[in-house]
Parts: sequence; C-alpha cells; structure tokens
Amino acid sequence: MYKLFAGEYKVYVFSRKNDIKEGYSTRDMAYDQKIAMGNLGIKKAHIMSVSQGGMISQYIAIDYPDIVDKLVIGVSVSKQNNTIQNVVKIWITLGENNDYRNLIIDTIEKTFTEDKVKKYRIFYPIITRVGKPKDFKRFIIQANSCLTHNAYDELDKIKCPTLVIGGDRDNFV
Repeated sequence: MYKLFAGEYKVYVFSRKNDIKEGYSTRDMAYDQKIAMGNLGIKKAHIMSVSQGGMISQYIAIDYPDIVDKLVIGVSVSKQNNTIQNVVKIWITLGENNDYRNLIIDTIEKTFTEDKVKKYRIFYPIITRVGKPKDFKRFIIQANSCLTHNAYDELDKIKCPTLVIGGDRDNFV
C-alpha cells in the first residue's frame, strides 16, 4: 500500500523488534525506532503510522523532535478508552490460550468496517490457519504496551505538522 508514496519519497516500513522483554513499552519502541533510523542514516523523516505505530510515533515526535519533519497518525490513540482496554484484554487472553483462530476472527470483527468483515468472513477458514506465531509472548507484551500507553499529557510537545486520521465507522479506536 505504500507504493503510492514511493515515487516521491524513499519509503521504509518498520515493525517492532523480535526480542522484547516483559514491560517493553511504546516509549521503548520509539527509542528502538530512533536507533533503527539512525543506523539507516535517516536524519529527519516524514513519519506515517497506524494503530500501535501511531502510539509509537507520538513518542518519537515527543522525545526526538529533531528527527520528525511531519507526522501522520491513523486509527490510533494517545490514551485508551474502555473499549480498547476491554478488547485488548480479550486478545491477550486469547494469546495466552494460544487461540490464534479466535484472536484473528475477533481482531477482524472488531477493527474492520462491516463491509470489509463481510468480504473476509468467507476466508476465515484459510486466514485462521496462516501465519500463526510459534509463541504468543511477543504479541502479549506488545498488547500490554497498548494498555499502558498514555502520551495524552505530552501531546503539546509535538511541534511538527501533524495529521491525525480517524474514521466515523471505527468501532474500536
């Protein structure tokens, strides 16, 4: 989906590192992102982020403002609401029970719009068998970091131009 930007920008797509410890926070992830950008020679960037990436990018912009030129945050939060707390706790329980099938289905049902859900339901038997992690530990640590993320009181430290994208049909965030 980032090909749209590749003609005008050099595009990097990042994920979280594999080896993470209990208590690893979105702020820790922002620090790791800064290190990765430095290792790649990226001195300043337009950062586009979605979901937990939006949480991480908030801390990148707060803690390392010199490396963020512009910021786009999609479908993310600066702190949780009850819906996010309840849903992520369910996902953690499913992960602790190694219940990949129901974790994937619940994720799709709660985060996609109804028209997308209708399209994907026919593929549940396939989707729920593909990509199962060997260990849910990393997922659970990342999910817990969403539950503790709270950059709300520091948002005024973000000085770069920022676009926040939400949706009127978003039932989760």
